[in-house]
Amino acid sequence: MAIQLIFVAETNRQCGSDDIYIRSAINRFYDGLNRTDIKISTIYMNGKGHYKDRSITKQINDKVKAYSNNGESYVIYCFDTDKYESKSEDAKAFCEEEQYCNENGYEFVWFCHDVEEVFLGQTIEDNKKKQEAVKFRRSNGIENIKESYLKAKSKSTGKSNLLLCLNKFFSGN
Repeated sequence: MAIQLIFVAETNRQCGSDDIYIRSAINRFYDGLNRTDIKISTIYMNGKGHYKDRSITKQINDKVKAYSNNGESYVIYCFDTDKYESKSEDAKAFCEEEQYCNENGYEFVWFCHDVEEVFLGQTIEDNKKKQEAVKFRRSNGIENIKESYLKAKSKSTGKSNLLLCLNKFFSGN
């Protein structure tokens, strides 16, 4: 039976940069964009502070319901850690986001310190995020990313647990 992976990303629909990086990783490490048994969907939070908004919950529920005749759906929230190790408000927010995911049965993916730092090795100004993500996709920048950087068990600069989470759904690859 097929599955749907619903990624809830911090970015907004107009930028869509998080989605570009996540789909690049899925395609490289799992050939997941070419599989007919896995559907990839994205919901945009329009900023990480909106992760609990009713509108996000409604979008999740609508996608789950629409896919229910095809198979199971799994929700994967994706968060930047920001400066969790040096800013107490970032650490508190990060803990609350993880707790929210645990309480709701959602998967929890983190990017330390942000998704661009993991995939590009640097922080990018907000007004250049889409442009840099598109350039990353066009240049096939994912080929330069070490798999180990996306399989981190502990948070350190430029690392993520993305592939650890995705391995649950792409077993046998």
